[in-house]
Amino acid sequence: MKAQPFSLSLPCYSFLPLPRFSSYATPPNFASFPPIHDPSKNLTYGFYKSLIWVHRTTGWKNSCGGGSLIVKCGSHEENDDGFYIRRCVEVARKGIGNTSPNPMVGCVIVKDGKIVGEGFHPKAGQPHAEVFALRDAGDMAENATAYVSLEPCNHFGRTPPCTEALVKAKVKKVVVGMVDPNPIVASKGVDRLRSAGIEVVVGVEEDLCKRLNEAYIHRMLTGRPFLTLSFLPLPRFSSYATPPNFASFPPIHDPSKNLTYGFYKSLIWVHRTTGWKNSCGGGSLIVKCGSHEENDDGFYIRRCVEVARKGIGNTSPNPMVGCVIVKDGKIVGEGFHPKAGQPHAEVFALRDAGDMAENATAYVSLEPCNHFGRTPPCTEALVKAKVKKVVVGMVDPNPIVASKGVDRLRSAGIEVVVGVEEDLCKRLNEAYIHRMLTGRPFLTLRYSLSVNGNFLDLLGDGVTDHNGYYSLLLQEYDAVVLSSSLFSEKLSIPASQEPGANQPSLIIIHKNHSSSSQIPLVINEATGKVILFTDDITATASETTQRGIETVAVDLINLDVILDYCNRQGLCSVLLDMRGDFSEFEDLVKEGIQKRYINKFVTEILPIWNGFAETDPLMPLKSIEQGIKVVNLQTKASNQSIVFEGYLKF
Repeated sequence: MKAQPFSLSLPCYSFLPLPRFSSYATPPNFASFPPIHDPSKNLTYGFYKSLIWVHRTTGWKNSCGGGSLIVKCGSHEENDDGFYIRRCVEVARKGIGNTSPNPMVGCVIVKDGKIVGEGFHPKAGQPHAEVFALRDAGDMAENATAYVSLEPCNHFGRTPPCTEALVKAKVKKVVVGMVDPNPIVASKGVDRLRSAGIEVVVGVEEDLCKRLNEAYIHRMLTGRPFLTLSFLPLPRFSSYATPPNFASFPPIHDPSKNLTYGFYKSLIWVHRTTGWKNSCGGGSLIVKCGSHEENDDGFYIRRCVEVARKGIGNTSPNPMVGCVIVKDGKIVGEGFHPKAGQPHAEVFALRDAGDMAENATAYVSLEPCNHFGRTPPCTEALVKAKVKKVVVGMVDPNPIVASKGVDRLRSAGIEVVVGVEEDLCKRLNEAYIHRMLTGRPFLTLRYSLSVNGNFLDLLGDGVTDHNGYYSLLLQEYDAVVLSSSLFSEKLSIPASQEPGANQPSLIIIHKNHSSSSQIPLVINEATGKVILFTDDITATASETTQRGIETVAVDLINLDVILDYCNRQGLCSVLLDMRGDFSEFEDLVKEGIQKRYINKFVTEILPIWNGFAETDPLMPLKSIEQGIKVVNLQTKASNQSIVFEGYLKF
């Protein structure tokens, strides 16, 4: 049986709309057609029904000029026993949920390289898979090869033995996925077939066959049912989830084709609401990264956001801003704001464009400033460059700027469009906007849980390394609040491992009644500023000062004091990291909820199952009288951990 070729053409881009797996891992539900690795192209690819997935171990060039990738589903080898056993498993799953206490079994009859018969066990008490497959094959079963996912039975139960049916049909060979663990069957079926002169091969795709019937096998070996625990180990929040990591390029739904598709940087994803025809003869699916429309303002604002993020962690108290200069449908200049005190994004983009900026369109994620600060007004630079149009993502909430930049450009005769991809631009600078509107830094609560929902004073393996979620958090936030107990054993202060990262200020909470009464003096040279908040007003600051640690002694440590300090220091974002002695955080978390200071949460789920603690550190979250809505809930993998992020809507 040969499949018709099915191709997917992706000029310069690959897509993998699945959770993150290692380069050579088999994604779930792709077992029927295992992946093939091509080291010459650094590609791992596979095919399941009509879904093709591709994983490239090295990234594609981020442009559309990089040639194309063709992935084809060609014919299988006629002597590939694994192929037919995988087909058996696929057929067997047609009986899912109906066969218990019997196992799911599939059988395929192959002759001269073609499938001539298929069958599965539909329900306990009805004929087994081999019987249906032999009926389907008819006379073609003689001298054919029978593939079966589970060893054929050799005993009389509610149906006759399948071994006798195979012998009577005069098959010449039987390939078995796995031996049946049922002691009534175990190896007896194989022995009966061999005694009849039939060649028998056992153990083809055995792991796959075991996964198919894991519950049946478990019960046979232990005498107990297979138990699965399903729960969501999070505080009581409601959610309005959006697809993770696709915010920059929102999905588009095409009801005429039942397709939802989107684009993020060099990632393309496609979701079809109705399944493809289960064969390769249904035409081909082509996903192309073609040229954008020249008048697509959203495309260029999204590019501005992407460029702006190059300044992540370095611009505070200023916002991240990106600018793109476009002329005749081509980008002729780009720039971003790299650091407070340095030129703004528009200046760098205009420098990059040079004379091409004249009569061009300038796209900028945030309204250009119109005042003299540490740098001249960006509006004047745009006027001087003689751009003909400016497209602005969002108006700057800073009262010094708000709409004044737009007014200045319009008064100079420049066409101005405002509010393109506004939500995206707001998310880019959520901390900056929050501080401008409230006078308080943006506050995020981070904590870790076990898979059974208990609090953990741990970080997962690899999450503090380069590209780990915790390393990225430290790069993103201006300050991190930590417990002094973390340093009682002279542990190194955490630092972002991202190249060129501007390390956050470290705010260490030290309460006099805590288990560790000694003020920690450990400091890592790689870190930024260290501030010690203590309620021990008798403590001397001389020793900490010598170590470069600023000491803030207060009567009562609370969020009002901490956030007010951060605001006066020009810090826009603060990460409240619940590790160490929770007694130092309990009141802060309660206050953050009661006063609605906590804007966002980050929850790491570690692959650990731990016991129940007498004191539940998350009780302030769980004891909320009314649930808090969670919006824009996202999940992502970081090494072996799963990370949830969401925003609290009080």
